[in-house]
Amino acid sequence: METQLPTTSQIAPVQPSNLPAKVQIYEMNPAQQINHATEIATHLKDVIVKQGLAIKMGKSEHVTIEGWEICGMFFGVMPRERHVKRFEDGSYEAAVDLIATGTGKIVGGGSALCSRRESRWRNADEYAVRSMAITRATGKAYRIAFSWVIKLAGYNPTPAEEMPVEAEVVEPRKAQPTPTIYTGTTEQQQVVQTRCQAAKIPEDRWEDVHNKLMNKPSTELKAVIKEVLDAIPEEQSASAE
Repeated sequence: METQLPTTSQIAPVQPSNLPAKVQIYEMNPAQQINHATEIATHLKDVIVKQGLAIKMGKSEHVTIEGWEICGMFFGVMPRERHVKRFEDGSYEAAVDLIATGTGKIVGGGSALCSRRESRWRNADEYAVRSMAITRATGKAYRIAFSWVIKLAGYNPTPAEEMPVEAEVVEPRKAQPTPTIYTGTTEQQQVVQTRCQAAKIPEDRWEDVHNKLMNKPSTELKAVIKEVLDAIPEEQSASAE
């Protein structure tokens, strides 16, 4: 038996929500603004750290455009391109507005330039130069509106895309492995004996190397082998007398 689907006239219309409209931060009093922004900054930092949306440059961290967009989303704000202007040399200037998603009103904006005089963009494809101008304008708009929130989250308020390419990018330091302590295990003895043999230490002096290295970091092996080697000629000459 064929199932009959309801026609559009039979579908009940969706009733408007009775929930109160979301209050924009601009409509709050100062105490409410600070409390609301601090809560957002806490969650924002968590997302930025987990998703790697900040770049270390010099002594400070700069949030990428994706991090700024998340910040705007928390406040119910989205960017909208206003215009893009091309110059004769292939440079681009863009302007972006920030729109409150609840009302459609313009609540902010910014403009920025991506120039062919910059070393990074001198030979780049035209679409990339245009796109970066829009990206920078978006970051500038968010910066003007929400730099104080980014600062509350603990980051430098200049978007990463606005930083010069020559800015020093600091790579995260890799954790250094803890040196192994020599305790005379079978595996450690084999390593020591192999190194002693390569250094041409007489087999009857290998025990000296083991004893001197005992309970020291394994990184001291090279120094201990040198110490034993330096002592051998003196002892041989003394015994000859």
